[in-house]
Amino acid sequence: MAEKLTEVLEQYGIAPVSISRGRGAYFCRTEEGLYKLELFAGSERRLLREHEIKERLFQAGFQNIDRYIEVVETELYRGDDMRPVLSESELHRENGILQEMAADTLIAADRYRNAYTLRRYYDGHECDLKNEKDVALAVDNLRAFHEVGVKIARDCKIDMQTKAVETFARHNRELKRVRSFIAKQNHKNDFEMKYLTLFSYFYDRAVKSEEMLRQTRVYDNPLRFGLCHGSYHQHNVLILKQGVATVSFEQFHFDNQLMDLYNFIRKLLEKNHFQYSCFVDAIKAYEGTQTLCIQDYAYLYWLFSYPEKFWKLSNHYMNGSKAWIPPKTMEKLEGMVKAEQEKTEFLAEFKRDYGIPI
Repeated sequence: MAEKLTEVLEQYGIAPVSISRGRGAYFCRTEEGLYKLELFAGSERRLLREHEIKERLFQAGFQNIDRYIEVVETELYRGDDMRPVLSESELHRENGILQEMAADTLIAADRYRNAYTLRRYYDGHECDLKNEKDVALAVDNLRAFHEVGVKIARDCKIDMQTKAVETFARHNRELKRVRSFIAKQNHKNDFEMKYLTLFSYFYDRAVKSEEMLRQTRVYDNPLRFGLCHGSYHQHNVLILKQGVATVSFEQFHFDNQLMDLYNFIRKLLEKNHFQYSCFVDAIKAYEGTQTLCIQDYAYLYWLFSYPEKFWKLSNHYMNGSKAWIPPKTMEKLEGMVKAEQEKTEFLAEFKRDYGIPI
């Protein structure tokens, strides 16, 4: 295995000192630093877009990111189409994000034609959501990322778009399908019985969040539009001896950037029983030199109002085996009752202190 991986790394001009495995990837330590090698089975076009975005971030000064390494030798990997991934017209349609380069610029292969990508990586620990210093560093890092992300969106002349309402609407349709599926079962297990008793409570809140976003359009603030990480949570924020590194940009997109802030703070609150002070401290750390307006606070309020965990559990149930429901799934459903109480108290304080119009 080590010999095969060494052959792959040679295509990138990398000489490993050691190779270790973790989380479905290989971490390669060299004299120059740490790299992450992993199998590639995704979209070549998306890979090139992500690479271009990271290069733009790096050139703009946001440099502690897991940039892709380009290969030196491309003999072993060939995609289905060796022409540039996009034509000039397609480049224009993609808002200028991509340059004309082939996917094999980033992808290497082993002797069995398994495809790999290599990224720069960092020695550090994942952000601890119970450590105030880690959280402050992570939120300040997000603010810095968003400032650069706004400039990138403007440079690329990307039109303002947001997916919040459509996402909530799709989730709500999925909730109805799960409810209908369970209701039709002749023999319901304990989880399904409990789910039906709780459904109306959570579904009503889900619909209210969607309706309020649709009516108020609080998401439509052009000052907040820019590049979003798409998966900014504790596992993708590495705290270094000096600074912070941001990794795993696979879900990047352009939208209202407060969606990133919401996703991070939601994880923070869930880990800390919706402690209100955690939210306030995170908001202060994010604002920095730019103060959020009442429209922004209202947008965050309706995002937090949505029963995200209930939807996730519903989705997990629908996509999993129905023959046997793990006890852990039942525990999660029962735990949502207490968590919802904590969340309701948090939302009441949020509404009062920030003057959210309802």
